[in-house]
Amino acid sequence: GEDPEVRGFFHASAFNSFGISLSGGIGYQMAKWLTTGAPEIDLSAYDIKRFNRHLVHNRVWSQERCREAYARNYGIIYQCDEPLTARNETFSDALYEVLKSNGCVYRERHGIQCPDWFDLTPQRLTTEEYIDLDNTYDWSEDSRQWMAVKHECESSHERAIVVNLSSMAKYLVRGENAMKVIDSLSPTDVKSMPNNSTILTYLLNKRGGIIAEIIVTKVNDSEFYITCAEVSTNHVFVNLWSHQKIKINDIEMRLIRFTQLSHTGWQMHVNNNQDLKVIYAKLIDNKLVSNAGHRAYESLRNESQWLSGCLDMRSDDTLSDVGLESHICGQKRETKPFIDFERNRSSDEKKHFVLLEPLSRKPIVCGLEPIWFQSQAIGFVRKNFYSHKSGQMLAFGLIYDKYLKDSMAIPSMVDIEIFGNLYKAKVDKIYCKQNTTTMNLI
Repeated sequence: GEDPEVRGFFHASAFNSFGISLSGGIGYQMAKWLTTGAPEIDLSAYDIKRFNRHLVHNRVWSQERCREAYARNYGIIYQCDEPLTARNETFSDALYEVLKSNGCVYRERHGIQCPDWFDLTPQRLTTEEYIDLDNTYDWSEDSRQWMAVKHECESSHERAIVVNLSSMAKYLVRGENAMKVIDSLSPTDVKSMPNNSTILTYLLNKRGGIIAEIIVTKVNDSEFYITCAEVSTNHVFVNLWSHQKIKINDIEMRLIRFTQLSHTGWQMHVNNNQDLKVIYAKLIDNKLVSNAGHRAYESLRNESQWLSGCLDMRSDDTLSDVGLESHICGQKRETKPFIDFERNRSSDEKKHFVLLEPLSRKPIVCGLEPIWFQSQAIGFVRKNFYSHKSGQMLAFGLIYDKYLKDSMAIPSMVDIEIFGNLYKAKVDKIYCKQNTTTMNLI
């Protein structure tokens, strides 16, 4: 992909022994990338922009992680897989030791230490031992991490939780052309946003594929505050080149009423120094607030049927595929078409994201399982997750129009093939009109 620091300089190297088998296809996609601005298929797993520049320039991290990647080239990758090497070379914020003393088990995402879950047991393990706990495809209801995440999810329903999202990237875009830049990148009409308001929108490639999910807060016409997931940091940086400021104990922070969960929530943006420790201490002093990690946060987000623009949706998925076209684009698609929406609606490759709820609690869905209807494969499972609210495994899947007979509507019941056996599952279309309230667009 294109180098995030040198515009127009593309990389096609370091295939880690896969060069012989991948070179032909990669060469073809690179040609498409160079001539049209985007590859035809999702290459996010290969894109050089998945590494932030602080890691790339860290020689120790690069050497150790490359050795580990080569050694595990043919290893089994579990759902909660974690790297072992160069953990001390990654970034941690001012709350790292505070949360660790409270039982926080960290995971690494793109060179940043993120709270994964909080160990409730008094006997703590080493990092390697915690990683070994997740070397399974099963959901063991008596495991310490399963019980911990369940407790965190229940706390969100019964009281309140605080999740450290410091790993998110933050950008402050200022200047007389700030409005013009943001409006040109976003399919949402940001010009009509009132001051001190917040919206969720997406960065799209030239094919209309979803590159990143971003949260845009308009301070005024010449100043915008943007946040995105750590995985999208470089993508947003390359494209960029209800909100209020408050003070608590003379500590200034930016408070944004926005959440991806089904509950009311706020994002608190505080400087990464001693101020952060003070604010955290005040939150935890409240007996109604509990610690929670990213694993519980992702489970709760999935329960609210909120697909992440960088984790669940790929660069070959479009807003119309997900059912978000009218919500995100509004009238802008009529006045200023951002992408070829008509092509996406009429294409033979039209697809729909759906929520799958297996009727049996026995099967373990891992991902990529075929979805069957009337003896016809109509799609596949994109990802799975465990819902602590319903107490069972759920999954997000893709259903393609071209495999539905006689242009029939999306079926309400399908079969999921797991290890050669078919299991019935209920189907719920994500982001349909009945579900728009879960989007929490503030």
